[in-house]
Amino acid sequence: SVSPLAALAGAQGLVSALVDCEEIGVPIGRWDPALIHETQEGLWSFPTPGLHALPLGGRPLIVSLTESAACAPEAATGALDLSSCSPEQRARAESYSVGATLYWALSGQLPLQADTPEYYCRAQLESTPKSLLDVAPHLERYASLIRLVDRCLARSPEERPESHAALDQELSVAAREADRLENSVSFFPLRVSDSQGMDLPSRPHQGAESRQLSTRHNQRQIWVLVALIFLLLFLVYYQAHSPEGTFPENVPVLESDEP
Repeated sequence: SVSPLAALAGAQGLVSALVDCEEIGVPIGRWDPALIHETQEGLWSFPTPGLHALPLGGRPLIVSLTESAACAPEAATGALDLSSCSPEQRARAESYSVGATLYWALSGQLPLQADTPEYYCRAQLESTPKSLLDVAPHLERYASLIRLVDRCLARSPEERPESHAALDQELSVAAREADRLENSVSFFPLRVSDSQGMDLPSRPHQGAESRQLSTRHNQRQIWVLVALIFLLLFLVYYQAHSPEGTFPENVPVLESDEP
């Protein structure tokens, strides 16, 4: 199974591809998580972006359960035309698709249960998706990842990330948390900015080389911390065993001769 850190790196690759497609005017909107390809760098890529081949105003044809799970409710019902909607509307719909893809990759399950794509689309309007934590309790420590997936799968578009930049920012926060949890030599607590997602720049997608650099950086931090601990212990020992200042007894007192 894919690790949370690898899944988040893959999701960041999807967001980067979505941004590239938006810049050249190619609508994506939704995809089938079961058909996602993984590149040699560990990123995810689309098998065949298909919405741009639809006629203007055409509804996406959903042929599998996994594809229906990654299609936002407003798009699946036809309330939103992904080929002509605003960038913000498309970004919110694609945030849903990214959340569903992460859900599928990390748990092997779909957020809702249904027998056919049609019934799944109906369930999206009538039921609340199970939290990723409910189906993958081993991810309990990955709080930022759980919050992100649940937020992306919100039924209301207004509750999802409003742009690709906002989505990438939240993915970066979750990826930093996952990096610390999966790195065996790192036990430093999260920064306040990581846990609260405050003013964080987008980071490069994390491949094997960048993970190795992060590991070496954390190892250097460990050695610095160990050195500081030994220095502190030495100072405590020296303070406890250093000879205390004493004054000699029976020191004659010199009295000044008065005229």
